[in-house]
Amino acid sequence: MSDALNRRPGFFVRLCHWVYRFVEAAEMTEAQWLEMRVAAVEAELIAIRAELKEGKTI
Repeated sequence: MSDALNRRPGFFVRLCHWVYRFVEAAEMTEAQWLEMRVAAVEAELIAIRAELKEGKTI
């Protein structure tokens, strides 16, 4: 697992983030949860666009 974290350190951070969001979502209404998911997807798209502008492949 250590090798995997060294290759993709962002993966572990995202995994922890999603676990936290899942626990948080248990206390939300469906509309709040959907709003949060839309914001998360938008943030991911912004990050992907930034990587593409730098010439990185996905």
